[in-house]
Amino acid sequence: MIITVTPNPAIDRTFQLNELAVGEINRSIATQVDAGGKGINISRALQAQGNATVSVFPAAGNSGIELVNTLKHLGVPTNPVYLDGETRSNITLVGNAGVTTKINAPGPVLTHDDEAALLKAVRETVDSIIAKRSVPDGAVAPDGQHITIVGAGSLPNGTDPNFYVKLAQLGADLGVDVALDTSGAPLAHAVKAGGFAVVKPNEAELTELVGQPLKSVGDAVATARSIIKLGTKSVLLSLGENGALLITSETWAWAGGQSLIPTSTVGAGDVTLAGFLAAQFSYTGQFSDATQFSETAQSSGSATLSGSMTPQHRPIAPSPTEHSPEFQALKTAVAWGRAAVLQPGTAVPTPKDINLTAVTLIAEPDYSIKLTEVTSLLEMMIT
Repeated sequence: MIITVTPNPAIDRTFQLNELAVGEINRSIATQVDAGGKGINISRALQAQGNATVSVFPAAGNSGIELVNTLKHLGVPTNPVYLDGETRSNITLVGNAGVTTKINAPGPVLTHDDEAALLKAVRETVDSIIAKRSVPDGAVAPDGQHITIVGAGSLPNGTDPNFYVKLAQLGADLGVDVALDTSGAPLAHAVKAGGFAVVKPNEAELTELVGQPLKSVGDAVATARSIIKLGTKSVLLSLGENGALLITSETWAWAGGQSLIPTSTVGAGDVTLAGFLAAQFSYTGQFSDATQFSETAQSSGSATLSGSMTPQHRPIAPSPTEHSPEFQALKTAVAWGRAAVLQPGTAVPTPKDINLTAVTLIAEPDYSIKLTEVTSLLEMMIT
């Protein structure tokens, strides 16, 4: 069971254009309205693939009601926290070859009391699953189902930048794993506190975090391991059209496929994380040592974020094979992400859209390979 927490949800309104002319009247050739926000996208993707999920989020005004009803229509169980104000609407303009222009609204202010209510809703959702009762809105957790909380997306105005730190602490109190997908100050605060099973930045977000460009696989591994030293179990680094890297304290791997012509790239990273969670967290207790690892790192006081371009040494212990759970989760993640970019707007793929055979996995690729050239390397291997 995967519980997603979206502090800043949205109604995503997508307009398909033949061409975007700035400063002119533009006419769309197709429109689409989706329930949006990173965590909600993750829940939608999981539900579409038959995975158990509950979405927790604040809902404000008429747009908030529209959001709840949209998810109900899709069959996504929810536990909304109703607030004053109005849930934001995001605008996506999709032009030729899937080129996307996005306008994200700031969303309503989330007060201290609102934050507390949102965290309380998460606790109640977990408690109801543990008690083997129906979770809010009708989802039922199977006996022995592993529970994971996912904090995802930006934070609304007025929100404590440590919100995701509090979410990780709540997960530790409840004895469940917590995954994270955010950026900017919330990401910086969260990774310094640690306690996450997996953190999923994209290349730009990780570069912003450490203040240095990531040019090679070695750069990515070194930077991810500086995060891992602070108490995160693994880093899933999405690279857009260049696939994704998974880095742990012991090993690393890349997965990707041949180039695609995207329909829309919006939400593809969210679907990538959903695929990873669906595969990885099916192994009960896979990330159970994340909290203990965080406590050890923090008590030592020696670990800090680093943008060092010097990779750590290769693991002495034997590396997992490409059939290991974590590597297969990486492959699944990329397959889901590739399927997502072929969908219109922020629509999510269904099982028939997933093609695992189109994804190649390379265990421990050489540190010297440039991140922009990993897909080219794959194409050379195929030909």
